[in-house]
Amino acid sequence: AIDEKELLNLSKKPRLKALVQLLKGQAIDCISDKVVPSDTPGLLEGKRHAPWPADKQKKTVIFTMHPESTRVVGAALAASGIKNLVLRGTRAMKDSILNEFQNGPVHVLLITASHDCSGIHMPYVATAIEYHHVISEAVRAQMRGRYHRQGRDYSSECSTLLDEAEAARV
Repeated sequence: AIDEKELLNLSKKPRLKALVQLLKGQAIDCISDKVVPSDTPGLLEGKRHAPWPADKQKKTVIFTMHPESTRVVGAALAASGIKNLVLRGTRAMKDSILNEFQNGPVHVLLITASHDCSGIHMPYVATAIEYHHVISEAVRAQMRGRYHRQGRDYSSECSTLLDEAEAARV
């Protein structure tokens, strides 16, 4: 079981704290600010530079690498007052979750990249957050290929949350 009191003590979890700050539009004060190049070999990138309209809700997808991380992140976001959906299950279940995410009021979707990333099309995502630094170019291309696709109407952006040790290796 996940201890909600412990999750709310974000000072001990800088990556979770940074994620909550990012989603709430706050300044991030607890994690590396190193810029990671966003180019991904083999990914066909469109040149759509249209800003999101002010009246259109921005959708955010958060990629984790492990199911346990997805569970912890989802619980921490919920405990911080951020509603979220988790993509998982059969193809029909995933389609239903994606439809709810695209058309409903929840604007944050969690995806375990190692399990649930292939075969989905999300050109309506404004922001992607890679919760873990992904070393594998193939996995990174798979993640970014979900939202950075043909059919986009507006720009998208991607952030990778790096702790100080990861930032030193990148």
